[in-house]
Amino acid sequence: MNNKEKAYSLSYTNIFSDKSNKVLLDSFLSQPNEENANLLDEKFKFFYFNAKVSKYVSKLIRFYSIDFDKRTNKQRQRYQLQKEDASNVFDTQVNRQAEELFSPRLYLFLSIV
Repeated sequence: MNNKEKAYSLSYTNIFSDKSNKVLLDSFLSQPNEENANLLDEKFKFFYFNAKVSKYVSKLIRFYSIDFDKRTNKQRQRYQLQKEDASNVFDTQVNRQAEELFSPRLYLFLSIV
């Protein structure tokens, strides 16, 4: 049994787990006419459509999360912040700000003392 046959057999067995669908099947088997066939066909189409949509959404969620992980890992790997680079960047900014703020006051204080 290949995958397509498994999918069809699962669909046929699951559709009749609902009692109203089973009643429609029994009514079609007892009185095989066009109206009963159309009702059963519509129920199956609705059931099959819902099964396909739910399978699509579950695959979409699964593969999107895998793709998201790949993209974030690639981005982290590309734009790593080296420890030395980070310390130099922050140190130079802090040193510049400290010089701007404290240098005139420090010189003034040292000249008074």
